[in-house]
Amino acid sequence: MDNEKCQCSNFRQYKHDENSPKTWPELIGVLGDEAAKLIKAEMPNLQIIQIIHPPWALTQDLCSDRVRILVDDFNRVSMPPSIG
Repeated sequence: MDNEKCQCSNFRQYKHDENSPKTWPELIGVLGDEAAKLIKAEMPNLQIIQIIHPPWALTQDLCSDRVRILVDDFNRVSMPPSIG
C-alpha cells in the first residue's frame, strides 16, 4: 500500500457519502500500517493509501481517492490522515 504512487495530474472526484470522514484525527499515535487497514476498512473504494515516512516530501496535487498517512520515526501516525 505505501509504495503506490498517485497518478493524479488533476483533481479527481471520489464519490463517497456525506457521512464519510475526510480526516482521521483519532488515528494519531497508531501504527501506520494499522491506520491504513482501519481507513481501508472504513472506505474500501479508496484507490491509494500512502504511508509517508520522514522526511516528508509531498506533492501539491489533490486526489480525492488518495489518503496520505504521515508517520514519525517510530512508524506512528503524527498528523491526522486526510483525503487529498
